[in-house]
Amino acid sequence: KKQFVEYASRIPGDERFFLAEVNYLMENVKSSHFTVGVSDYTYQKQAEIKLQQEKEIYERIFRHVPIGILQFDNQGTLVNCNEQFAQIIGTKKERLIGYNAFTIADPEFRAAAERAIGGEAKKKKKAYHSILGNKKTYLRAVYEPQYNEKGQVNGGIGIVEDITVRKKMERKIELEKEQFKTT
Repeated sequence: KKQFVEYASRIPGDERFFLAEVNYLMENVKSSHFTVGVSDYTYQKQAEIKLQQEKEIYERIFRHVPIGILQFDNQGTLVNCNEQFAQIIGTKKERLIGYNAFTIADPEFRAAAERAIGGEAKKKKKAYHSILGNKKTYLRAVYEPQYNEKGQVNGGIGIVEDITVRKKMERKIELEKEQFKTT
């Protein structure tokens, strides 16, 4: 029978991580015979800790950034999005996960998502009517390809911003400029 034991040596300024593999050869009431192999896996453990820290940072950004973020696979199925994206679209996140982005009514946004899967980044800025949320907004969106570890496209990422308020203000300024010119 095998058992693995992880332990750390915490000397100030030099923390090391070890993994001991204990192989029990024979066990009885009076005596036990076993072998122990010890490996220093400090670099692997440090990489795991750093990766976990980076993952936590990414998750905090994903949750709290004031823009919408979505992730879709090669077939256009939404595999993840943040709450801000759901709010921009006017529906619940749960309703969006599993939804196919290629079925959206707006052909320009659909084409931008399809081009991302084809390996091309695409930007769009225009009025959008959400079918799922029955909401009209003015969006600025960037679609980028997502790559796997072999460098192959395995989906896409969308970054979406609701710029409706900005567009209304721009229109109001334009109207005031026109009105000022005519007076």
